[in-house]
Amino acid sequence: MKGVSEILMNLCTQHLVMCWNGITVTDKNAPVEMTDIDTDAKENISQTIIFYANQMLHTIVICYHDFSSWLAANITLTNGEVHSIIYSSDL
Repeated sequence: MKGVSEILMNLCTQHLVMCWNGITVTDKNAPVEMTDIDTDAKENISQTIIFYANQMLHTIVICYHDFSSWLAANITLTNGEVHSIIYSSDL
């Protein structure tokens, strides 16, 4: 069974680079670097999720999507909200 972390990971196309040449980025002023999620990265992320789950721990996944405009012209609101599935691609 898949959890939220696995589901969101499968919707994402890029991830934040936390290490560069094996050195953890700790400089708060360093530029944010993103890279595509390739097969190795996806496997690494999956193994990390499983590692935490095996210790009865939960993972926290943060995803975002840059919008060129808000809201799209063809989107209708339901009770003042956009259904999350509409924008859950290309995270």
